[in-house]
Amino acid sequence: MSTLLGAALLAMASMSQIAYLAAHRRRPDPTRAAAPSVRSFRFVYPLVMLALFGTACDLLATGGEVTRTLPMPPAIAALGLAGMVLGSALFVWARRSLGLHYSPCFASLRPHEVVRHGAYRWLRHPMYVGNLTAIAGAAVASGSLVLGAAWVLVAVAYWRAARDEDGLLRVVAARVVAGAR
Repeated sequence: MSTLLGAALLAMASMSQIAYLAAHRRRPDPTRAAAPSVRSFRFVYPLVMLALFGTACDLLATGGEVTRTLPMPPAIAALGLAGMVLGSALFVWARRSLGLHYSPCFASLRPHEVVRHGAYRWLRHPMYVGNLTAIAGAAVASGSLVLGAAWVLVAVAYWRAARDEDGLLRVVAARVVAGAR
């Protein structure tokens, strides 16, 4: 189970890093300013990647002897693995729903339109929910307190970002209503 979990964590972290690099190469839209919450993501993102890659390597190399601090019964580990898969799938669906409106957490741009289709039809912040679910699943499946601590850091950063984005979206919505009059 630890080899499967280590491979899944490695895949999750690698896909996140590839998405980061691909989005980082894109030129930012000069008409959209960065959202205020960007600073916290620049601190949190490398720590989360280190926790994911470190736990994955530990699971693959030692079976989790270094980072596993809580014993997990196989049924609980399987539930955690399912959480990783479901959270990752929700994240991908939300990313595809945003299309050109997507901006990665490290370069979060002020929203200029409210997206109400795809995953955003059902959840206010599906990318955040998906990422938090995937990281929580990884922490549960591996029994890693390191990933549990990473989840707390991400949850605080996402809470701040969601609060900032909701305020910015209210401004956008007010402009749309004013323009419709």
